[in-house]
Amino acid sequence: MKPFILFEGLDRTGKSILSAKVAEKIGAELLQSPPKELLPFREYFDGLSNETNFAYYLECNRTLNKQIRSIRKNTPVVLDRYFFTTIAYHSAKLGRNINYILEEMTSVPDRIYYFTGNINELNKRAIATGNINPRFHGIKLWKAVDKNYERLFFGNPNVVKIDSTKLKLDEVYKIILDDLPSIL
Repeated sequence: MKPFILFEGLDRTGKSILSAKVAEKIGAELLQSPPKELLPFREYFDGLSNETNFAYYLECNRTLNKQIRSIRKNTPVVLDRYFFTTIAYHSAKLGRNINYILEEMTSVPDRIYYFTGNINELNKRAIATGNINPRFHGIKLWKAVDKNYERLFFGNPNVVKIDSTKLKLDEVYKIILDDLPSIL
């Protein structure tokens, strides 16, 4: 089985850029959530109730889970967001613990790069891009989501926590490159 590397964390922390760079560097297949076959429905489901939105993202994770199991037989996999994001965001939005969905995660990452940072700085980044979805952005929500990530990852030796608001993108990339040999 080839390595499965996951990028998780708050919005505007550099996950997508860095996951693409790492995938290219190690010759891995890059996957993103939502997966490409469900991505056309994202805007629609993001406009529906929190429960329906949760069901959509849960199905995205189930689809990715199957893809990962198949791909990593022959090729490393790098994924931008997975079950942990769904739990962190939707536990905050629904006001209840939904950790039970981790039982469906049969493709377990060999390494999780968990990106966090100063919430106010991340909010400034979001505002600067103009790409803000009030259902998924905002200081109050991000604080709750970050606490959920901390709870999910506490004590997990496969998690590398990175505060991307204190480092330049190249510095973060170097941290990851220095760590990769331990899982490759």
